[in-house]
Amino acid sequence: MESTRDVVPTSQEVLRLAGITISLNSIEVLHDVDLSVSRGEVHAIVGEHGSGKSLLAKVMSGVLTPDSGELFFDGSCVNTFSRALFLKLGIDAVLNLPPIHPAYSVAENLLVPGARNRRELFFHSRNCVELAREYLRRYDFDLDPTIKVNRLSLSKQTLIAVLRALYNPPRLIILDETLERLLGLDREKVIAMLAQFKKAGMAIVLITHAMGEIYSLADNVSIIREGRILLTESIPEIDKISLLQLAYTGMLGEGTPVRFNKDFYHMLMYNEVILEKLPSPVLVVDNAGKVIMLNDHAKSWFKHQLEPYPGVPLSDLFDRSETEISDFLYRAMEKKAEAHNRNLRFDHQKTRTNADVTLFPIFDGAQVLGYIIILQDITEREKLREQVALSEQLASVGLLAAGVAHEINNPLATVANLLEGLKYVRSKDPALNEIRQDLQDQFNYIGNIVDNLVSFSSVRDTSTEEDIDIADVLHKMIRLIKTDAERRKISINLDQGTVPLIVRVNQNQIRQVMLNLFRNSFEAMPEGGNIAITVSPFKTERGMIVRIIFADTGCGLSCEDPNDIFLPFYSSKKTWGKNLGLGLSISYNIIKNHGGQISARSRQGCGCEFEVSLPYAGTS
Repeated sequence: MESTRDVVPTSQEVLRLAGITISLNSIEVLHDVDLSVSRGEVHAIVGEHGSGKSLLAKVMSGVLTPDSGELFFDGSCVNTFSRALFLKLGIDAVLNLPPIHPAYSVAENLLVPGARNRRELFFHSRNCVELAREYLRRYDFDLDPTIKVNRLSLSKQTLIAVLRALYNPPRLIILDETLERLLGLDREKVIAMLAQFKKAGMAIVLITHAMGEIYSLADNVSIIREGRILLTESIPEIDKISLLQLAYTGMLGEGTPVRFNKDFYHMLMYNEVILEKLPSPVLVVDNAGKVIMLNDHAKSWFKHQLEPYPGVPLSDLFDRSETEISDFLYRAMEKKAEAHNRNLRFDHQKTRTNADVTLFPIFDGAQVLGYIIILQDITEREKLREQVALSEQLASVGLLAAGVAHEINNPLATVANLLEGLKYVRSKDPALNEIRQDLQDQFNYIGNIVDNLVSFSSVRDTSTEEDIDIADVLHKMIRLIKTDAERRKISINLDQGTVPLIVRVNQNQIRQVMLNLFRNSFEAMPEGGNIAITVSPFKTERGMIVRIIFADTGCGLSCEDPNDIFLPFYSSKKTWGKNLGLGLSISYNIIKNHGGQISARSRQGCGCEFEVSLPYAGTS
């Protein structure tokens, strides 16, 4: 007896089912099933218990005759359904109950596959045992060929049934939930055998619930539900989650007349991909407000509140300070209508963020299945809008300042000449001399205001710009003010990277901006405190920038709108004679003229934080 034989190569299609229908007690259990299996293909069939998988396996192996439909093998229609005929054609199967003989030995079960009575089993001999031993040794199975099968576990009995079917390799083998009954190394070795026979051209139908086997072995998968093939898809084209959802989650309601076809599946799959890859955070919740899905951006957005996410209440995603947002969403879900809310505040990644929130109900007819929630981060847009509004306001003030400075300069020149002449007029009256000195001081004060107005309204002079390392400039400035800072009990920390952060600027003007920020922090911390400066590169839609975060532990901002501090003559300080309220206005104009931005905000707890950004001039 030969131990193996080659699988005969044929045309690509080995088996094809067309319109196979079976009814039991007037109830259709298989309906109009179409299926094709090709040479050298592993075709998985997956579905819930009672979906018709095992009935389909019995039809393909000749055990069960369909009520209607046709079965083609190698292109020829098979009219007679019998196990013996199908074995002769080259179709074997290991069904739910392994067709072995428990009272006989492993060798007898392996080498006498057609035995049905004791007379045929007289074939057993020492030669038979040796052939079985050689077969088991070839595939590295540690099994005694003389042992009675009824002494083996169900897993080992299943192994014998598989090895028996593969001893003379069929053209097509059908395994009905067979691999699940194998354990440990036996399972791995059988899988290796199947891979080897597949390479030789054997077609394999694998009925299984094991996703790992489907994705490691199969080329194609068919999903069967309520006796119907919902779709057949190649393994690379369907992910595990979608396969589980389609095969086991009852996406089609009971009694629905809709035929779930491949196009409909692809529509669902594409919709899921679109939701996952949208550049905004997207959430899907059910009717009870429990999270079903977060796309990639939403997972990142809510990472610090939620992991893992499925099934948690929507309200758990938001901090206590964000109850306004969750209240809005729950009110909108009660109304079962589309709703929008603009410019809501989030604590996203420990940073205050502005976002627009939109809720869409998902309808199935008149019934709401759930809701899609879209968050659109508008923080940068809001900052830009505020910057534009402030720039327009400052531009108007700048024009006014330039005109005022020009008009004031004319009478100031006359007053300057008169004061200069008074120096040479001798007077014995000390009071007159004191008045003259007061006039000179006030004139100098007015001149200082005019000079600041001129600086505020001046345009950018690119001829004075140079490439500098902003961190190096800050280091030098910190050395200069170190003594004053120590006297005020103020510590200054500078955090920078190892790469030079080059910006093209007027160095004197940038020094003026930084000195203004230092001066504001010093005056905001009369009892001492800390200043933390961070310099780092940052990628934006407009390109690379250098970002300077300047944070102190002072009294914070007293104004309701942080942008007010950049308005000319705005000051919260009591010493009006020393603080004209132009320092930050001038700083804003300098940064803006260099193509950058400056903003301020109060820090949570205490202190103030300025953020300055300038275009990066180094090599990326």
